[in-house]
Formats: sequence, structure tokens, C-alpha cells
Amino acid sequence: MAAMPRAWAEPLPAALACTIFRNGAKVGTAAYEFLHRNNALSVIITVDLRIRLGFITMFRYQHHNQEQWRDNQLVWFSARTNRNGERGYAQGHWNGTDLMVQGSDAKPYIAPKGALDTSYWNFRTVTAPLIDSQTGRLLHITLTNAGPSAAPRADGAAIPATKYSMTGDLHLNLWYASERLTGMEYFAHDGSVLRYEIQ
Repeated sequence: MAAMPRAWAEPLPAALACTIFRNGAKVGTAAYEFLHRNNALSVIITVDLRIRLGFITMFRYQHHNQEQWRDNQLVWFSARTNRNGERGYAQGHWNGTDLMVQGSDAKPYIAPKGALDTSYWNFRTVTAPLIDSQTGRLLHITLTNAGPSAAPRADGAAIPATKYSMTGDLHLNLWYASERLTGMEYFAHDGSVLRYEIQ
């Protein structure tokens, strides 16, 4: 397997946790766990979001994704999503020459070279073709480097970072500092804004 450009800044933390806010109110959490073994890396991503009206849950979102990397190449991923009762999945595996992908909204296909699923934790996200980790679809996006911008932290502080804006099949902003994910802002179809702030 040919070596790929490094997908992450070393050293990776053991874990990364985010608080999710919707229009300023806390609605959930996102967690990343990084497990190293020799030249391999496993990443576990868990998102749990609940929007309530009083004591009634109006919307629930759960997402679980696992990635395996070897020699800096994404060799396997498997993601499951429950979006308010609507279930989706995406999965991919490296067959030695290509990343083969399929999902709940995608028949099996060969992903473009260097493609990544939408876990966002690694900086290569801003240049790679992206696979929807909820459905397996290959996404069509336009990315703009919006320049220096502070990423808000959940504790009220801010992290100096660079902001990247995505439009097209995705409408979101990503912040990276020293090639590390430091924040995310997702524009939902209902007009609300979900902010992922590092704890």
C-alpha cells in the first residue's frame, strides 16, 4: 500500500469531546476516541443529540462511526445513524487498490482516491472527496477557506483557528488549529444552527 500524506497532526489526543448547542441551548454531545496500535489507528465517533420541548423529546439523533487507518490510509469504516427513527448506514473497506463504499442511500461503488467519510476530525477533510457517513452517498460540495477565525469553546473561551466553509450537499463551517479540529457549525434544514464546541 503506497504511503499517503499524513491525515492527522501528531500526537493525537486519546479523546476529544464536544458539547453540541442548538441556537445557544445545549442539546447533546459528540465524542472521539483515538486508539493507537503500532502503525494502525482506530477512531470511534459517537454523537448523541436530543431536542426537547419541556419534558417531551421532539427530535433524537444518534450516530456511531468506527474508522480503521493503516499506514495513513483509511482502510475500513462502518457507521450507523438513527435520525428520529429513520435509520441509515454507511460502510467502506480498502480492497488493496480502492476504497469500496455502500450505504443506505448508495449502491456499492469505488470511492475517488483519497476519499474520507464525514467524521471531520482530520485535516485532510478540507481537500478530500467526502462520503456521507449517514447514507454512504458521495457528496458534492464547495469548500472555501474563510481565513483566521476564533473557534468558541464550551467553557466560553476561544481558540485561534482557521475557518473553512462548505456549501452544496453540506452546509457547515469547520475550524482547525494546527491541523486539529477545534469546532464545527452545522446549518440544519429547519433553519437552526448546531454548534459543536470543544470541551
